[in-house]
Amino acid sequence: MKVAERWWRGLDHYYWLTAFLAARGVQRSTSRVVALVLVALGGISLTLLWSPTGPRGTVNQALAYAVAVCCWGLAALWLRSQWPTIIQSRICVCLGALCIAISCLIQSDPLTGLFGATTFTLVAIYAAIFHTTRWLVITWIATGVTVLVLGLRLMSTNPAFALSAMALILFVVGFVSLAGRAAIWLVDADILHENFEPLTGMFNRDGFYEKATTLLASRSRTDDRFLAIAVINLDSFSLVGEFSGVSGSNRARIEIAARLRETARRDAVLAHIADSEFVIADLFDSADASALIERVRGTIAGAPSRLSASIGVVTTPLQPLAQLPPNDVLDELFSIATNAMYESRKCGGNQVTYVRNPALTVLDDPGNDEWYNSEEPA
Repeated sequence: MKVAERWWRGLDHYYWLTAFLAARGVQRSTSRVVALVLVALGGISLTLLWSPTGPRGTVNQALAYAVAVCCWGLAALWLRSQWPTIIQSRICVCLGALCIAISCLIQSDPLTGLFGATTFTLVAIYAAIFHTTRWLVITWIATGVTVLVLGLRLMSTNPAFALSAMALILFVVGFVSLAGRAAIWLVDADILHENFEPLTGMFNRDGFYEKATTLLASRSRTDDRFLAIAVINLDSFSLVGEFSGVSGSNRARIEIAARLRETARRDAVLAHIADSEFVIADLFDSADASALIERVRGTIAGAPSRLSASIGVVTTPLQPLAQLPPNDVLDELFSIATNAMYESRKCGGNQVTYVRNPALTVLDDPGNDEWYNSEEPA
């Protein structure tokens, strides 16, 4: 992809950043911050009604109330327990830019409106980081039109100041948004998406292997916990595509991924490795991972798509694995869990097959000692 095309189109980072925030336990606090900003913007719109330089006339004052209601409605969207979808996020970008433009243009003093136009930076930086350049351009257009109209109104009394204010606002909004866009672009497909599946924001197969093998390699020989790997296959997923098309299938994958992130623990490794297949790896104090698996089954069944899942689970103690090559261990465990998942499918689906403490062939590999010794410090 050429540089210009990659800059313009690129990949939407919304789902990757959603997964990033969820993995670090800050998704809810982030949504609260966004909601707080929206509530404040709505409050400012109403407060200016009592300012001598604020909106005058019935129409303008009605628009001020409408802006406040819109901002508070968007805030309610972010205050829900569910993280907004990508469509809802794009709507927030458009409505946010529109509300700021209206709020600035209805002020009786154009200087007050120009001062308020600096808040376009909030929408611009959000669009630059979370979405593609196309959505950033929407904020630029709204900013340009608003600043131009207000600048022309101010020209009649103070041309020099009007030009300076217009240039400053456009520079600040442009610089901040381009800086955010450049930062996210520099780590675009080559870094961010190398190990992530962009639709769901989860690890892909390579990312899962990298994260899970790191988890294995970091264990000590005294760790008495158990590693569990669950392979989850959505039953009859092909029917979703037949009835709802590609968009319906994508929506189902996204909603299942979001629910799995909410269900699994923070340190668990989650991946979307095929159209209808997800994987979870986590550590437990015993070989019984049924509590997690039952929560997974419940959250999948409760999704709007009303799907069920065939699940294969393997659990094994960590201590014997500490001196083994993690890639070889993960290969075998993943294969066992996958075969268990197929057994669940053969039994009619919507079932779980558990394999506890299997006899691993990798334990009998004489080459393991050589790998472990090469990892020991001299």
